[in-house]
Amino acid sequence: MQNIKIMKTISNIHIADVWAYLLSEKHLSNSLRDVISVAYDKYQNNRRWEANFNGSIIRWIEEIYCVPEKEIHFRHINGIFSEYYGNVYLYTDANNSVVVFINIHFDVGIAGLSDVLDVIILSAINNNINDYFDYIETIKISN
Repeated sequence: MQNIKIMKTISNIHIADVWAYLLSEKHLSNSLRDVISVAYDKYQNNRRWEANFNGSIIRWIEEIYCVPEKEIHFRHINGIFSEYYGNVYLYTDANNSVVVFINIHFDVGIAGLSDVLDVIILSAINNNINDYFDYIETIKISN
């Protein structure tokens, strides 16, 4: 089981804007380099993802639970991982900056390939999270 923890502080932005970007199909598809599409089904509380993974297209569905403008909990319910779950927490600090804490756990479930796949997946997740934060900075500057 792999675990990724990332914390980022974003200044000069409202927590509601960061929240909106986290749930926006358009912003997620535009900001994450490997993501082809994201579709949110609010009636089933899930998101369907399609992404380019090392030259192949992968698809998965995650169930999500949200506490508006505070936290998102997600877990894989269909797709390539044997386990994939985590959460995103948001809060405003003493300087009125938005702090975003992302925690992701995953296991590909293929013992013989996990040493290779884990490195590729860790890199892809980190790249996409950094892309997301870069995108927020770009949006913030253009507004």
